[in-house]
Amino acid sequence: MKSTSAFLTLTLAFAVAGQLCSQTNPACNADSAEVEHFRIWAFSKATGSATNANEIGFVRSLLRLPPTGLDSAEVSLVTDEQTCQQARNALAQVQGTAPQSLSLVVVRAGAWYLVSDPTQKSGEWLRATSFDSNFVYQGGVLY
Repeated sequence: MKSTSAFLTLTLAFAVAGQLCSQTNPACNADSAEVEHFRIWAFSKATGSATNANEIGFVRSLLRLPPTGLDSAEVSLVTDEQTCQQARNALAQVQGTAPQSLSLVVVRAGAWYLVSDPTQKSGEWLRATSFDSNFVYQGGVLY
């Protein structure tokens, strides 16, 4: 009787663990503080509206954005789950990680997508990655 009870307990534990592991994060990150932080950062780099022109030029070159700033109307936060999923698959391929582990903030900047996962930090830094309109990797930078 004890062995049957132990077996059932273990079976249940593995079933619950398997279900928890198979759950995925939403492709679009909904944390408003993290979304706003990246949106402001990406907007300033894409439009050239930050105060330090040398920093902007350097970051824009690492992300392979055009050397001149985009019009603010060309820069917007992406909330469409399908677009976020495409960005998530592309970033997972670049990083060699499982797509379902990523939950992204995506900003459309003209013909580019700027992508960040605020749950993945390198120390105190976050990584911004850029993709073209076909989600081909262009560049990345820590911010």
